Formats: sequence, C-alpha cells, structure tokens
Amino acid sequence: MKFFPQKKRSIHLNAGVRGDLALLEKANVVVSGTFEGDIRIQGELTVEKEATIRGRVSAEKVVVKGKICGDVHAIEGVELRSGAELRGDVKASSFLVEREARFWGKCEIMRQSVQVKKETQMTPEETAQFLQIDVDTVIELAENKKIPASREDNGVWFFDRIDLERWISENSLTPSPVRASSEVQAD
Repeated sequence: MKFFPQKKRSIHLNAGVRGDLALLEKANVVVSGTFEGDIRIQGELTVEKEATIRGRVSAEKVVVKGKICGDVHAIEGVELRSGAELRGDVKASSFLVEREARFWGKCEIMRQSVQVKKETQMTPEETAQFLQIDVDTVIELAENKKIPASREDNGVWFFDRIDLERWISENSLTPSPVRASSEVQAD
C-alpha cells in the first residue's frame, strides 16, 4: 500500500477582504492586500510587503513583510522582515526581528507544547449556551465528530467559536430559539 503525503493547500488573498478566516485543514495563506478580521489557520501565514492585516492572527508560523495591527499567536514562531511593522502582542516559541523592522507590543516566548487558551475558545458549557442545547448533547456531538472540537490530553473538550460559526454557516444551520414555558401561574 502506498501512502502519499497530503499536500498543503495554498490560499492567496490579494484584494481588500473583511471578515474572519478560520481553516480546519492545513493551509498556507499569503496576504498581499488588505485584510480586516481575525485569521486562524494551521499552516504558515505570509504578509507581503504592501499588505496589511487588521485583526488577531493565529498560525503555526507567521512571516511579516508588511503590516499587522493585532495580536499574533504562532506555535513555530514569528519573523518580522526588514520594513515590516507589527502593532500588537506576540505569543510564539521564537521571535525574529530583522534590522529596520518595527514592533510595538509585548512578547511572550512559550514552549511549543504549551497550549494557550485563545479568546475564541469555549468550554462545553459555553458551547451549549452558544448553540442553545444541553451540555450532554454538545459532548455527544463532539465525541461523534459531528461538530468541530478538540480534546486536551486530560480528556477535557474545548470548542472554538470561529470554527463553530463556520460549521453553522456551511451547514445552513441556525441555533434553535429559546423556548418559553407555556405554563402561566396566577397569583
């Protein structure tokens, strides 16, 4: 039996784009225009010389030749090339700033194995409230791989709001409305 390595998908954003980009599959993304919104990918993000991102970024590796205005989280590392600008906090396993690159913010160097809770990460209880269903159903859906979810080494489930919003829109779903009780008590 032959195994073929899965080729990483490449995505090129070269026009003005507004919204969030969250990819579940591995992909390398190149931004050569203006992007307003959060980017969350499993791959490398490259911001070209004339490009600008206004929003939070989460990727395996981030290479900046242009500008980012927002916090950056990168497991493998962040590289600011000559002429690049980054206004935001950096959380990465390595941070390289070339001569004539500019950085305004705080930097936290972390070990690659440390998993950091992102602002969009939700507990099963928060996810149940977001989807307007009970917690047991959320766990059952996660265990059966019916909704996007991840499990930590200790067995605790966690969910990403951006991934769930994407899943809802791709499946043309809407959270069910909250049902009011039909019983009325008189005093």
